[in-house]
Amino acid sequence: MKLSSTSFIATALVALLTSPLRAENLSCGISPRIAQPIGDFANLAGFGIGFGVNCRKSFKGLPTAISIGQLKFATQHIGAIQSKTRTIYINIGPRYYLKSEKPLKLYGKIDLSRHLVSTKSEFGNQQSSAEAGSSKLFVGIGFEIGSLGTEAEYDLAGEWLGINLYYSVGGDN
Repeated sequence: MKLSSTSFIATALVALLTSPLRAENLSCGISPRIAQPIGDFANLAGFGIGFGVNCRKSFKGLPTAISIGQLKFATQHIGAIQSKTRTIYINIGPRYYLKSEKPLKLYGKIDLSRHLVSTKSEFGNQQSSAEAGSSKLFVGIGFEIGSLGTEAEYDLAGEWLGINLYYSVGGDN
């Protein structure tokens, strides 16, 4: 992993651990994720699978989620070139509950996301790699039943569709 990837992850973890999120009613959990590239990004990356850590906390009465994780995409073949892509991300955004009574909670979401995308390409014995940062906006819907939940999201830049599952502990599930 390159230095920029390491510093990106370290900065995200420090921000998460030192933020006002450590207050009461905080719930944190794990989040397996899948992503299907669409548009031009599908030419570069295959189906993606990954893992994240997410935390939820209300800010000024609005439920908000922060997640940090990584997605690895399947190798894509472009003629004789093999392309391997991964992204490290930080997402933050509010949840707008449409139905908030237990046991089932239904919500809409808007996430601002910062991605560090890394691609390695191979052609015979030659290799090249590139890293680039990008900011994205995701919209989606989700539901929760107790500590379990799922979300479907769409990248407004038109690069991928995602499904996130999560299990949270703590807070006011």
